[in-house]
Amino acid sequence: MATVTLFLCCLLGSVSLVYGQDSVICPNVQLPPNGVVTYSDLTIPRAVGSTVTYSCVSGYEFSGGVPRTCTVTGWSNGGSPTCTVSCGSLDDPTNGRVMTTGTTLSNIATYTCNTGYTRSVDQTRVCQANGDWSGSEPVCNLICPNLGVPTNGGVTYSDTTIPRDEGSTATYTCTTHYQVTGLMMRMCTVSGWSIGDDPVCTVLCDDLTVPTNGVMISYSSSTSPHPQGTMATQSCVTGYTVLAGGGTRTCQSDRSWSGTHLTCTLICPNVGVPTNGVVTYSDPTIPRPIDSTVIYSCVVGYEFSGGVPRTCTASGWGDGGSPTCTVVSCGSLDDPINGRVTTTGTTLSNTATYTCNPGYTLSVDQTRVCQANGDWSGSEPSCNPVDCGSLTDPINGHNLWNHLHDDCYLHL
Repeated sequence: MATVTLFLCCLLGSVSLVYGQDSVICPNVQLPPNGVVTYSDLTIPRAVGSTVTYSCVSGYEFSGGVPRTCTVTGWSNGGSPTCTVSCGSLDDPTNGRVMTTGTTLSNIATYTCNTGYTRSVDQTRVCQANGDWSGSEPVCNLICPNLGVPTNGGVTYSDTTIPRDEGSTATYTCTTHYQVTGLMMRMCTVSGWSIGDDPVCTVLCDDLTVPTNGVMISYSSSTSPHPQGTMATQSCVTGYTVLAGGGTRTCQSDRSWSGTHLTCTLICPNVGVPTNGVVTYSDPTIPRPIDSTVIYSCVVGYEFSGGVPRTCTASGWGDGGSPTCTVVSCGSLDDPINGRVTTTGTTLSNTATYTCNPGYTLSVDQTRVCQANGDWSGSEPSCNPVDCGSLTDPINGHNLWNHLHDDCYLHL
């Protein structure tokens, strides 16, 4: 009877061990920490030949175990399955490589970059208990990449290949009317371009035009063209003063000079000539020296008034009033007794013509002329009675003078 029982139990996947009680041949296996087991036959008792497979939960890596098969004596030997943390595989960085001692806890990943490239962060990373690699993935950057080009400038490389060789150089240049301020050349080293701030192309201003009757006193820079910020000072030559612009001018970022062009004007230029006037300079040269004078007068026939001589000073002519020239007048003339005077005018060169009434004759010249001194030439004539002379008495008679009509009549 016992033999039959064993046969039946084996057929059912059980075995009678003690006191005739049944026990499962292939019970549930022990679950490794962080592991998963998968049965090909989920029924209990399991059929002989069914299998169990070990695996790990996400983030862990399986090792040390193989699938096990249910036999009449129980599960076959499956080793010692373990589940350890896995950080996963890593990709090579662009222009570099990564080598790992493994992908599980405490394994190390070492990064290297190709020649001409350097890492952006630490070389190594460690697989951590949380399943992450420590740090961050490095980037392999060019040791000597293309440099920034300054505004209004350029960069010339001794080695145009990428990546560049150690010892190659980069030279900064600027376009016309600009110059390099700062570092002009940098060298490629194992750690990158030699240290230095990027240069700036500063503007250059051409020389200022020397103003007419002016001088260029100085530039604050010793080179020409002049860099931005250069100051230029202009002034006028002796005898001239600033009319507009000038002073100190600065080279600006747009290549222009601040301010306006200097205009120089004579300190003591020719003065205005009053109508019918004359000006006389003590020094006729231009520009006139300080303390030279100008005197006003009038042309012949005009009388001067309202002005005084003027002296040249550092600030110009001294005040000379308001000189004017008024025409000279000889005045009107009165008619002589027993006569008349007729004038063409009373100013310079005008004439006065005298005539007498019938029976009268002029005592002096008939005409007078208005002179530059304001006097009429000659003297005023008078109209004197005509003298007919004496008459001889006729025989047996005599004569009488009759002045009734301002003439001589003979009464017989």
